[in-house]
Amino acid sequence: MSASVTRRFRFLEESVLSWPALDPVLLILTVLLPLIGVVAVTSASMPTAYQETGPFAASTVRHLALTLVGIAVALVFSQIDYRRLGERSWIAYLVAIGLLVLVLLPGAVSGGTPKRWLELPGFSFQPSELVKPALIIHISYWAVMLGPKLNQFRWFALGVAIVALPILLIVLEPDLGTAVLVCMTVGAVAITAGVKAWHLLCVIPLGVGLAAISIAFNPYQLTRLRTFLGFDANPLDSGYQSQQALLALGSGGVTGKGLGLGTAKYRSLPAATTDSVFALIGEEFGLIGTSLILLMFLALLARGLWVAYMAPDRFGRCVAAGIAFQISAQAFVNMGVVVGLYPVTGIPLPFISNGGTSLIVSLAMMGVLINIARSAGLHKST
Repeated sequence: MSASVTRRFRFLEESVLSWPALDPVLLILTVLLPLIGVVAVTSASMPTAYQETGPFAASTVRHLALTLVGIAVALVFSQIDYRRLGERSWIAYLVAIGLLVLVLLPGAVSGGTPKRWLELPGFSFQPSELVKPALIIHISYWAVMLGPKLNQFRWFALGVAIVALPILLIVLEPDLGTAVLVCMTVGAVAITAGVKAWHLLCVIPLGVGLAAISIAFNPYQLTRLRTFLGFDANPLDSGYQSQQALLALGSGGVTGKGLGLGTAKYRSLPAATTDSVFALIGEEFGLIGTSLILLMFLALLARGLWVAYMAPDRFGRCVAAGIAFQISAQAFVNMGVVVGLYPVTGIPLPFISNGGTSLIVSLAMMGVLINIARSAGLHKST
């Protein structure tokens, strides 16, 4: 065997892919949540399905194909030694920065603002989604390499600069919701890595200031905030999405109207396949369905934090905590928007909302989490 082939083989785990070697809790969630997404997106797409030719709606076939690709990606990453990802994390970080810059270049994206997607032949790509795993892994690796130096303010300030660059580019798109979520995730990684609390407190005013500037220069963000606070809650204008999501969610009652029998998607529910898919689940599956979705994300968070606690090294601990927090926090924010706990943000429900970039990136992160659980030997005690 040549040296190059040997190196490539050692990039993977020594044993072959098999059920006993994978954490069953995480594996079930990795498969079940995206399949629920296929069902939900198929139902939400019914109002436009009649316009598409073929025995199945093209949107359904596309989403199912992306789901299968995403699950395959998760299984591949579950076999890659997560420690190797740390050594190469700077590449993903620089690629993410480059793509974020490309989105902001004049003429790179058609249409007006916000500028969040790169249009490629046959599909579109959202660079901000790549920032999530890239920052989690890169900051975790960087913090571990620094060791005790992490508690020195100058090194912490350098870490803030590393995080601030992609955050600033995301804010300029503008996508304040994703920027805030990424900041929170990096904060969770920093706490896991042992950063001093007062260092983190020093950064909060900077984040608040950046958010205030973004809101001041983007009227739609100010409108969403005013609507949430009740100053401009016009149910036919700025408050329409929140109002209709609540009506759809509440109309399902305890057991729901049944799969495909929801009516809000035909007449009033905006973004039924993406931002408001949780409202559609509530209408068709009721409190029982939404409670099961919530419990699955709580199980993901609990299992992810347990993986972090049991991780064999500090790097694995930070990455596992970051991934568990990122995915679950995004889910809770999306569900919170639907029930009126947060302003409208445009953040999708992980694994379930329609959107290829978010789906595949989230499943890739689940694969990394499964690999850390495998290295911790959790599959042997489950």
